[in-house]
Amino acid sequence: MEIDKLTAEVVRFMLFKSHKQPNVPVKREELAQLITENYKQRSLPGTVIANAQARLKSIFGLEMVEVHLSRQTKASKNAASQAPAGDVKVYVLKSLVPEELAKRFIETKDIAAPMGFAVVVVGVLQLAGDKVPEGTLWTQLKRMGIDEFDNSHPVFGNIKENIQTLVKQRYIRKEKVSSSEGDVWVLDLAERALDEIFKKEVHTFIQNLVNNAEN
Repeated sequence: MEIDKLTAEVVRFMLFKSHKQPNVPVKREELAQLITENYKQRSLPGTVIANAQARLKSIFGLEMVEVHLSRQTKASKNAASQAPAGDVKVYVLKSLVPEELAKRFIETKDIAAPMGFAVVVVGVLQLAGDKVPEGTLWTQLKRMGIDEFDNSHPVFGNIKENIQTLVKQRYIRKEKVSSSEGDVWVLDLAERALDEIFKKEVHTFIQNLVNNAEN
C-alpha cells in the first residue's frame, strides 16, 4: 500500500480544487473515494487525510481545516422549517501566513474584493439578527451602493453571482421558507462565518458602520 502516493494525490486534489474554486469546501466523501478507489481499508482515509494535512502545513504553509456542515432536509413538502439530519465533514485550505503579512505581500485586488463583499454581507446579517429575508438584504446593500441587478460593479463585479459564491463557500445559507404570503428566500449565517479571523474582520466593519452613523 502506497501511503505516500495517496497522500500526494490528496494534496494535489486539494490544491487543484482550491485554485479552481477558491474557498469552496471539499467533501470528505470526495477524498475518501479518491483514497479507496483501489484500496478498501476503512481506516485508510483517516490516515491519508491526516498525512495530507501535515504535508500541506509543512510544505505549503496551508492549514487543511475540517468543518462540520449541518445537513438539513425538509420535514414535509409543505413544511416551513427544516430539521437537522446529521453533519457533513468538509475541508478548506487556510493560509498560515500572519494576517498583516498576507495583506502586505499576498492579497491582491482579486482576493481582497470577494472577501470584502463577504464581510459586508455577513455584517448585514449579523446586524439583522443573523437571519433575514433575501429582499431585506438587497435593501440594506442598496443603501451602500450595491444593487442586486448590477453585473459589473466596479469593485465586486456581478453581485448576484457573488451571493451564490458565498453560499457555496458556506459563509451564508439560503433556503426557501413557506409562509401565508407565499414562498420567501431567507438567508442566514453558515459555518465559515464563525471563523475567528473572519469574525474579527466583520466586527471591524460593523464598528465602522456604527461610528459613521454616530458622526
